[in-house]
Amino acid sequence: MGNCNCMHAKNEPANEINHERLELPSNIPEYRYNYSSDHLDKEPSEAPQSLRTNFPGEDTSQDQLLQMIQVQALFRGIYARRTYEKSKKSSYSDNKIPEEAASIVSYEAKQTYLSLGPLKYEYPNTKNTINLRVLKDGSVYYGEWNDIGHPEGKGIMFYSDGSICEGIWKKGIMGGFGRRISPKADIYIGDWDNGKMHGKGKIMYSSNNLYEGEWKDDLQDGQGIEVWGDGSRFEGSYKIGLKNGFGKFCWPDGSYYIGEFCNDHIHGKGKYMWINREYEGEWKESKMHGKGLFKWNDGKTYEGSYVNDQKHGFGVFTWPDGKKYEGYWFEGKQNGEGTLTYKGSIRSGIWQNGKLIKKNDDL
Repeated sequence: MGNCNCMHAKNEPANEINHERLELPSNIPEYRYNYSSDHLDKEPSEAPQSLRTNFPGEDTSQDQLLQMIQVQALFRGIYARRTYEKSKKSSYSDNKIPEEAASIVSYEAKQTYLSLGPLKYEYPNTKNTINLRVLKDGSVYYGEWNDIGHPEGKGIMFYSDGSICEGIWKKGIMGGFGRRISPKADIYIGDWDNGKMHGKGKIMYSSNNLYEGEWKDDLQDGQGIEVWGDGSRFEGSYKIGLKNGFGKFCWPDGSYYIGEFCNDHIHGKGKYMWINREYEGEWKESKMHGKGLFKWNDGKTYEGSYVNDQKHGFGVFTWPDGKKYEGYWFEGKQNGEGTLTYKGSIRSGIWQNGKLIKKNDDL
């Protein structure tokens, strides 16, 4: 899901300001939900020899139709046998792990499932067969099946990778409301489409980080709220799994940024509030860049141009006692032509590295 990066400021001397990087949440887990459903999707590599194709214009007699129906039934039987190794009527109880799956589900996922209990959701009753079946890869599915051997309707899959998926199935994959518990006990509850998190949902990581909001193709996409274990929080817009658009990021120390984001960076226009200072203006890749206004609680202000997080170009710096510098800056220091006024005194000329080196009278 990515990090957000920005800058902190130290206690600055009266005539210049230095900045240091603010440490933000790092190593935020990225959630990518992938599992193979090959054992449900693969067709037999060879069709029965009696299967034939009717080309346009050919007549199909009743005998031929009957033969085709019989062949299709045979085909489904071959498909089903290749899909799972054994099937039985189940006495499986919804509040425990079936013995067929006990050895493949991870300890963390098992304990989480038992503590949460069965997923509660509404789904209309169907006439689908309810069986427990062990698939060729060792995964175990209990629930409703359609007539061609696909999970269809309500069911739960204990995957051979140690994870558990429970909810509504369509043609062998999750499609509707459901829950996944990963081998590490990360939990997603929400909407699914074509086997992917899609719609609205909530994921809770074992690290105590969480995201709740909109998803598209397994990625955060739309409006959402993300919270980290240290108390950091983001609320805003996502695109393809990254913070994009308008949002607000809050840090545990009380500082926050509200404004535009691009690919997980503070980027565009926005306002950053620290405990004792604030900046409002333009940003580029989480650095002050462009026009902006910086204010300190002690009364100092700077309004002007920033480049790569430093005062650079033309800007005006004022002090609480009325002193004001108006002129050019280079990498955070007065540099070039500028004027310093203080209590009626005017010092105008050429500055270098924050010092006046040539007065206008000397030019």
